[in-house]
Amino acid sequence: MGDLHYVGGDTVTWFSFAAMIFAEAAKFGQKVPRLKPIATSDYPTAAPGPAYSVLSTAKLRRRFGIEPKPLREGVAATVQRLLGGDTRS
Repeated sequence: MGDLHYVGGDTVTWFSFAAMIFAEAAKFGQKVPRLKPIATSDYPTAAPGPAYSVLSTAKLRRRFGIEPKPLREGVAATVQRLLGGDTRS
């Protein structure tokens, strides 16, 4: 079957992902740091990575007809559970 990825239906950078999380956290009174986007080449890693890399849900969609939710929905729900007092497990 190979690898299947289930991720939000959006393509985002690490910067925009962090900004999305902090924007949701701000709704719960959390202090939001000033974020500064940087190039991948400015972030040192042990091994080089590709210039463009995203997880694809195409195989999951084709095989099972599963349509991922927008990433923002998942981030909002997660932040709600972590900061909003949602006690579901």
